[in-house]
Amino acid sequence: MKKRYGFLSNDALSLQIIEDLKISNLASNDSDFERVNFITLFKPSVLNPKDFQAAKVL
Repeated sequence: MKKRYGFLSNDALSLQIIEDLKISNLASNDSDFERVNFITLFKPSVLNPKDFQAAKVL
């Protein structure tokens, strides 16, 4: 994965595990993963601190 996508070690290891486990979706703000053709990248939005305090955590 380091050579294939030019990732550093931690991202390359994560990507290899994702591929081995056949995971197809990833939530990350790391735009490097946009280059990967076998995953769908979801970028979480940054919550307003007021919204976070109002949210119920189970």
